[in-house]
Amino acid sequence: MFSAIRHGGSKECARAAAQRFGIDCVLLTCFDARFQFWAPFFRPSGIRIHWAQTIHEADFLLTVPEATVLLTDVLFLDGLWNDALTMAGRCHPSVVTVILAEEVDRPFVADAFAAGAFGVLWNPVELAGLRRTIQFADEASRDRAAYRVMLQPIAAG
Repeated sequence: MFSAIRHGGSKECARAAAQRFGIDCVLLTCFDARFQFWAPFFRPSGIRIHWAQTIHEADFLLTVPEATVLLTDVLFLDGLWNDALTMAGRCHPSVVTVILAEEVDRPFVADAFAAGAFGVLWNPVELAGLRRTIQFADEASRDRAAYRVMLQPIAAG
């Protein structure tokens, strides 16, 4: 299933947001098969998954559809999970990052939460748990964005 995930808010709010507006999510992975299966599977629940193979593609896809969630493998074509987390933090501070890991990666992702990851999901990923995680991550991303907007007048003053 999946590990501890930091989130706030209710399941109803996350579901309502997904149904009303939809959720754009970027999947940073080398595995075409994962994307080919997940994209149509999640579409009926209002989750649109966009596939990136490199960190530059992920950066672009987080910008264009205004994605709120970044799902990243531990290792992808041009980097590691912490590279993706750094890019998201610098370029897309409201985006929430979830790491997809194998059990053997446990020591390698041990500091993921301290580095700012929203969650770590262990492969094989349970699909209902992944859907809930994406919904909670989207809600957290929207909260981050609202908080940043709220702080702007304070910083300017």
